[in-house]
This record gives sequence, C-alpha cells and structure tokens, in this order.
Amino acid sequence: RRWRLHRPFLVSLMYGKNLLDRGYVSLGPCDNRDTWEHKWPELIHYFRNDSEMLTLLDQCKDVKNLPPMFLDTNELHINRAESTIDTNKYYEDTYFSVISETTYFTREWYHSARFLSEKAFKTIAMKHPFILVSVPNSLEIYKILGYKTFSPLIDESYDKEVDDGKRMLMILKEIERLCNLSKSELENFINEAKKICNYNYHVLLSKKQFIREL
Repeated sequence: RRWRLHRPFLVSLMYGKNLLDRGYVSLGPCDNRDTWEHKWPELIHYFRNDSEMLTLLDQCKDVKNLPPMFLDTNELHINRAESTIDTNKYYEDTYFSVISETTYFTREWYHSARFLSEKAFKTIAMKHPFILVSVPNSLEIYKILGYKTFSPLIDESYDKEVDDGKRMLMILKEIERLCNLSKSELENFINEAKKICNYNYHVLLSKKQFIREL
C-alpha cells in the first residue's frame, strides 16, 4: 500500500530477474506522492556510494514503465490491516509469501526499529511459509513469541545481514531459488513446511491477549 523505499527496491530487483510473473505482486499508486518518479531518485541516492548496486539498479530501470500492479483492490488509500476472504486465493495458489514489513532500511534517517505488523500474522493464519523483508534480526521476535520460522527449508541467513543492499540481494536469491524448485523439491518443501505452518497456526490460536484481533 505505502511505497516504503524497500518495496519498490524489491520489485525492481524482481523485475530484473524476471520474477514478477512468477507470483502475485502488488504495487500501485496510493493517496500520497509515492510513485516511481519520486522513489527511484531516493533509491539511487540511498545507494550512491555502492557502485555495484547502482549498476544493478540501472539494469532494472525499465521497471518504472510498468503499469500499476493491483491484486484484490485498487483502493490502496484504505488500510486493510485485517484478514478477509478476498485474499484467500492468493495464499491458496502459491506456496510461500514475501512479506514487505513496515521497516527495512537501517540508516539513521529511516525508521529502523524491528516492527511486527499484521502482515506476517496473516500468513500464519493462512498456514503459509514466508520470507520477511525487514530490518535485521526481525525473525528473532517471532521465535521469542513462540513461533517457528522456516530454516532450513528457507535460507534465513538474510535476517542476520546488516548491510541493506546485501540483505535484499540475499532475499532475492532465495525467492529465485524457491521459484525454481523441481517437482520433488517442491513436494518436500510443501510437506515439511506444512508441519511448521500447522504448529504456528496453533500457537496463534493459543494467544489470549490482543491489541486488535485479526
């Protein structure tokens, strides 16, 4: 919904790897000024001292010509921070989620605190494996809350990488790997991930205190 800088960053890199058509991706204009016109210069400025990332982004710059990407709704000015049946099919048709959390970049002028929103808890409620696009060590909080994450089915070493560019490239590499699993690898992934998903689902149901119910 909001074009926080890591979201167009991830979409750009996925575009460069021809991964956007391998699943469902949402990135459309919202009710503020966030568009490619504003976010691309910000992205370039953030990595102004990283020549390798600048080269990579230059190879992805045509992403700016893509039409808006909408899924269940084009009314992105509305914050839908709850689970609805309108989105069930996106979980049912796929075998993992890529969750772009609220925070990602770690430099001092960005909000860099670990922040858990409804996004990952939606995937837990839908029994869906996930990769978390967030600040370093965010997966640790889920473990503190009693949940399991998906290592070694998913290489979660990205969560320990403090360099923002390297962390995103590690995430991208794992997305690409998961999108190209063989039939037998995919069968194993689904069978093993199901055990973790079922465990997490029951942990979620066991919670008794809520700020706001999903």
